[in-house]
Amino acid sequence: MKSSLYVLTLFIGLGCVTSAERRVNGSEGESVEIQCNYPDAYQYKKKYWCRHPCGNKDLLIKTGKTDTVVTVGRFSLYDNVSIRTFTVTMSRLTLQDTGVYYCGLEQRGTDRLSKIHLRVRKAPTVPTVTPSAPGSVTEEVTATALTASSSQDTASSTTVLGCVMSAERRVSGSEGGSVEIECNYPDGYQYKKKYWCRHPCGNKDVLIKTGKTDTVVSVGRFSLYDNVSFRTFTVTMSRLTLQDTGVYYCGLEQWGTDRLSEIHLRVRKHTQAMTVSTLSTSMPVTVLMDITKTAAMDSSTQSAGGSNATSLVPGDQINQDSKGQFIVLGVSLAVVVCIFVLAAVVLYIRRPGKTLAPLAENRSRKQGETGGNKTLAESNMNNLMSEYQDATMEEEGGFEEEEGDKEVA
Repeated sequence: MKSSLYVLTLFIGLGCVTSAERRVNGSEGESVEIQCNYPDAYQYKKKYWCRHPCGNKDLLIKTGKTDTVVTVGRFSLYDNVSIRTFTVTMSRLTLQDTGVYYCGLEQRGTDRLSKIHLRVRKAPTVPTVTPSAPGSVTEEVTATALTASSSQDTASSTTVLGCVMSAERRVSGSEGGSVEIECNYPDGYQYKKKYWCRHPCGNKDVLIKTGKTDTVVSVGRFSLYDNVSFRTFTVTMSRLTLQDTGVYYCGLEQWGTDRLSEIHLRVRKHTQAMTVSTLSTSMPVTVLMDITKTAAMDSSTQSAGGSNATSLVPGDQINQDSKGQFIVLGVSLAVVVCIFVLAAVVLYIRRPGKTLAPLAENRSRKQGETGGNKTLAESNMNNLMSEYQDATMEEEGGFEEEEGDKEVA
């Protein structure tokens, strides 16, 4: 599965946070002390106190002196190397001092920071008591400011393995599927151990870790492949669940504080895909008509539902595809029927034992009958003509006799 990555901008200060954050409270106008612990080998490193985001301009006090109080304005710093602790004192607190600060340890590369949340409360007012009895001595009670002792609420003592050295990325995956995360690293880290951990990335949060290169290492649902030629190691998470959503880190092991790259993973709920099967041409026509009618009813129902969407939903696309298939099927059936009828006619004409002699005999017989009828008509006509001629001759003979009688007379 291809993962989608969105890179965000990240401000990087002097160092990175390597311990759990703490919360400190103080009162307006008073002082507060913050104790910052550090591990061995940092006794003679420079220590400082800065405000978020802890750039160079945010430094409030810095020193490399040990077992000596150093003061700069309202701030003082005392480094007690015997107990691996330096103490920062902020005096004359104001409400504007509320915010995020850091205990800083200077080192080669990226400094180590401890995050401190400071909250300054408004100073309470103490009323003045004046007795009302006449003649009594007026006693004024002066409000004595109590030295504010800072309350430090230490959070979880989980020690972070490293600090974030690059901009965070966002990766998305689907429930039940897999996701791949590519973690780039600079030169010099080819043969360092790489790992994948979940926030806050303590020892117990490491999901997979290896020092092998060009080899796939698998631990449960997690696998890691380090391609040293491309300076990239790839982490694969399979069989994702919704509970996998969260913050993870690509880790590079090194001396001191490890290098981390922050990854935000979001697992989407799995949606069941709709399977569309192709209709078979052998399906009965009545069934196809029923399906077409049902698809038309569904389409009209969706139109009556008042949907404002202009684009076709998958159901409409399926109905149109089905109609197109029905038209093609109808045309195919018509062509098949025509071919069948034509073949039947040809077979009927050319079937065995069937000749054209009877047709010739019938035609000769009809011609003979026609010729006989014609001969009879001619004979009758000839007879009539003979009778007519005889009658004419008789009339002429009688006329001649009358003429002769007239001449005799």
